Amino acid sequence: MKPFVVVLMAFSLASCASSMTNEAEPVASAAGKVHCKREAQTGSHVRVTRCRTEDEMNRDRDEARVMRQVRSEPRSGQSTMH
Repeated sequence: MKPFVVVLMAFSLASCASSMTNEAEPVASAAGKVHCKREAQTGSHVRVTRCRTEDEMNRDRDEARVMRQVRSEPRSGQSTMH
């Protein structure tokens, strides 16, 4: 029983010492470099690992830029003066 407790404590300490970085090193794949990042989903404390290729990251960044531009433009029929 005593060796079991010692092994259990060793594993517990080893798990606490593990690295908790948010972003791993990029990994090469057939689709290009893949970046993985640990993120918490909205409304949750549970962190998930999300992996995306550089192309996906660039596309998401471009789509977000377009959405910001569209939202900042005045709508037809609205004046810019208050």
